Amino acid sequence: NLCEGGIQRIIESCEQNLGESFLYGSPPINAFCWQHQNLVGNSVPLHYHVLRLTAQIDADDKHLFGAMLMSPLEPTIEENLDLTGLGGLTSFRGALVRSWEWLSPKHLQAVPGMVQRSTQYGLE
Repeated sequence: NLCEGGIQRIIESCEQNLGESFLYGSPPINAFCWQHQNLVGNSVPLHYHVLRLTAQIDADDKHLFGAMLMSPLEPTIEENLDLTGLGGLTSFRGALVRSWEWLSPKHLQAVPGMVQRSTQYGLE
C-alpha cells in the first residue's frame, strides 16, 4: 500500500515529466488471455495498450516508498470465473489466483515480449 504522500509525489512527478509519458499499442502478441479466448477465440488478435508514465523519485522521498518496495506484493484473486476449456475442463467455475513480484531491469530482459527502448522496457 502506498501512503497519501507517496501518491501525491508520483502524480506531481508525472505532471512534471509529461514529455516522457507515452500511450502506445502493441502489435498482436503471442500471449494467452483466458477471458479474451472465451469471448472471441482466435478470431480477434490480442493487443495490449501500454501507458508509460515517468516519475522521478528523489532520495528525500525514499521514506514514502520504502515500505511498498520492500514488502512482498499481495496475490490477486478473481473468483467465480467460467474456466470451461481450461486444462480440458468441460464445465467448471473457479478462481484465478495471480502472484506478483518486483523485477529489476536485469530480470526484465528475460521476460518474453519485453524489449528495451533506451533505458525503459515495453511490450513488443
